[in-house]
Amino acid sequence: MRDIEGRLKINRLDGRYNGHGLFRYFVTTDSKPGMTFGYRGYIKMDHLTLREWCWHQWGPSCEWDMYHVMQAHESHNTDWCWDADDHKLRILLADDEQAGLMSLAFNVA
Repeated sequence: MRDIEGRLKINRLDGRYNGHGLFRYFVTTDSKPGMTFGYRGYIKMDHLTLREWCWHQWGPSCEWDMYHVMQAHESHNTDWCWDADDHKLRILLADDEQAGLMSLAFNVA
């Protein structure tokens, strides 16, 4: 797994963001200065790394756009999903338990 410690931001969701009312937090990453791959490239790689980690922690989920469709099925994952709308790469987390585990796993201050 790529080293993304120190570049994660865990924020509370409010009415401005997709997922408000169903999820409590969103997670984003920042690129390190001077990266040769390019800012967007590393942000995308970090997002994929986080998605893989979440998948292993809480099981399969889906993109926010499909989450409403999946809610009709009893087996949908309520712990997390991701939002990639308009190049906004975010992981959405349900509550304090998920945010706390991610914070510990990736050393988020």
